[in-house]
Amino acid sequence: ERLKRRPAAKPIVALAAAVAPPPTGVIYVGHLPHGFFEEQMRPFFEQFGVVTRLRVSRCKKTARSKGYAFVEFAEPEVARIVADAMNGYLMFEKNLRVHVVAPEDVHPTTWKGANRPFKRINFAQQAAAKANRPRTDAERDVQARRLLSAEARTKRKLADAGIDYDYP
Repeated sequence: ERLKRRPAAKPIVALAAAVAPPPTGVIYVGHLPHGFFEEQMRPFFEQFGVVTRLRVSRCKKTARSKGYAFVEFAEPEVARIVADAMNGYLMFEKNLRVHVVAPEDVHPTTWKGANRPFKRINFAQQAAAKANRPRTDAERDVQARRLLSAEARTKRKLADAGIDYDYP
């Protein structure tokens, strides 16, 4: 049997252009003062226009702000206006550094965790849980063997030093 020819597919570029999201404007906000976090930034920047995404960069260990943030506006023109108006703005004894980030310079992971509260990882609690977990019989045997070999090594060193010591 003869195969029927399929009609030519639409070019992918045309489809991508039709589905492409509308252009947005992204700004970098540096030299953030302490106390000017997500909850305070969103209403502050919404006075200029619609804020679609906002992310304050934070330390994974302590969850403290690293002192800079990225804000995405629905309109690129709004981002330019905000950058012009807010660059050098004195806030809580700090001069904000604000500039527009070109769309091609916005890293794909920039918005990872945006619009969500930062969840602090308690590394001490994780380490304690790992150290205090129940051991298998094989792990306990290895632990006992290491302890006995360490004791034997210590006794040998004491004997080599001429010290007669026996501990319980």
